[in-house]
Amino acid sequence: NKLLKNAFAAIRELEPKRTIVIGSNRWQSVDTFDALKVPENDKNILLSFHFYTPFLLSHYNASWTNLKGYEGPVHYPGVLLTEKEFNTLPKNVKPSVKRYVDVKFDKEILLELWQKPIQKAKSLGLPLYCGEFGIIEKAPKQEALAWYEDMMALFKETGIGHANWNYKSGSFGLVADDGTPYQELIDIITNKK
Repeated sequence: NKLLKNAFAAIRELEPKRTIVIGSNRWQSVDTFDALKVPENDKNILLSFHFYTPFLLSHYNASWTNLKGYEGPVHYPGVLLTEKEFNTLPKNVKPSVKRYVDVKFDKEILLELWQKPIQKAKSLGLPLYCGEFGIIEKAPKQEALAWYEDMMALFKETGIGHANWNYKSGSFGLVADDGTPYQELIDIITNKK
């Protein structure tokens, strides 16, 4: 909040009408949105959040996370990982996934998790934008596509603008590094499904 206050004031000195995108601490997390201190009496602000929940699905076997090497089950919608499935996992991956055992996620729960940014935007009369969301390409395909369908439905229902992370890459892309389109995902994102 201190950094935001100082940066915002410096930008406003030079650009009094420019729209400034502001997000909360910890990678624009929905969890920290209620602690965000938005400059008052300025309607040229766009509030932004990022959303990669549930992390076990969105960052499945991601090399830069504690899920590196996890290739076990993950389910969406529903219970991500059952106790029975957890008990069959190798000991070395159990610590990284223990918190996901018997935890349920579905469209309604995703919307519930968005409530802090939604309420902050409503109370301030500011627009809301999801500046990043996505599922890594290593994730189970059926679960990933079901999550994307729920996300796109929620964006439509709430009127929240959004941008998939990202367009072209080996991770999270709509198009692979070699230019091959992930057509099923593109159809969901562009509302052609």
